[in-house]
Amino acid sequence: MPIEEDFIIEEDKNNVVVNIDKDTGVEQGNMQFSLGLQQFLQLRFCSKMTPESHKCVFMSNLLSFQKYLGNIYGISRTLGDKAEIDLLGEKYHVEFFGVPQHKLNKGVEKQPVIQPCDEKWLAGITEAA
Repeated sequence: MPIEEDFIIEEDKNNVVVNIDKDTGVEQGNMQFSLGLQQFLQLRFCSKMTPESHKCVFMSNLLSFQKYLGNIYGISRTLGDKAEIDLLGEKYHVEFFGVPQHKLNKGVEKQPVIQPCDEKWLAGITEAA
């Protein structure tokens, strides 16, 4: 994946990774690579890491629901946050219902530990635990 062809690094903006549309050459500032590639590039070029975007999944929900317009009577609240649920409710005039998890989530998210070498990384992990 060549720099200047698929993406650029904006050094004057703290090494922000910006995608480039291959066909037009236009910078896509609000677009991210998927499957962790954006986060890998951010780590590689010492940029601030951002969470993976799931907007494309939400848009596909909207498009797939259009096939069933008039035949949807309820949607579970597992499709997104409050803004997404409100949008779906307004667009399709449906009720939402909760679906309980089958297992309690016992996971705890901690701050990432990023170090330049394995020894410092292991020391940072041990210290954080």
